Amino acid sequence: MNTKQTIRHINGIEYILTRKSVKNVNLRLHKDGSVHVSANPRVPLYYIDNFVYGSRDFIAKARENITKSKEKCLIPTDFCDKAEFYFLGRQTIIKAVSKGEVKLDNNIVYIPANNGEAVRKHLLKWLNAQAALIFKQYVQETYREFRQHYNIPYPEITVRAMKSRWGSCRPDKAKITLNLMLLAAPPECIKYVTVHEFAHLLHPNHSKDFWNVVARFVPDYKDRRNALKSYQTI
Repeated sequence: MNTKQTIRHINGIEYILTRKSVKNVNLRLHKDGSVHVSANPRVPLYYIDNFVYGSRDFIAKARENITKSKEKCLIPTDFCDKAEFYFLGRQTIIKAVSKGEVKLDNNIVYIPANNGEAVRKHLLKWLNAQAALIFKQYVQETYREFRQHYNIPYPEITVRAMKSRWGSCRPDKAKITLNLMLLAAPPECIKYVTVHEFAHLLHPNHSKDFWNVVARFVPDYKDRRNALKSYQTI
């Protein structure tokens, strides 16, 4: 089947038109927000343009939903001035400056750099330092809470980027690993993951007893776990 694609514009809306043997004019949005329309070669262009413009509210709403559904990530897509990422649950903006130290102020991270590679280097170094500091605070707090009820050792803590898990635990070695990407999530989510891994020191599974331990320290753990679905690992 022969098809022909063209890019068209109607009152500020760009769409990709594919001519092929279809009965109706069909409009759909791809995950990148681009508008795709398929129509029979016999359908006049003015009719298709009017159809697309008449769908403008649907297009705007669909693009809004696409934006909302995008996972929030600690590492920005680009390492440049005004690039955005998430830090402790808040959208944060990079501001490249000529000198000084890396500093966070009112959801803006000031980075002394004049090119993308320098921004990347400074930002990753700062994020790793923040993860070590912030995760340590949650680990110490959670350890104190657990010790009031359970006889557990203070675990060895490591931080690294992981693809599929926010944390992991080796009960036999009393070792907990936290995902660097967790730093993108709100504090209550970091607390949940920390408690989750500490509970594995007592129950190396996801049994009812395990979840009872988690609920003891984080009663709303299901809400916090669901909130994490908006955030992205590597």
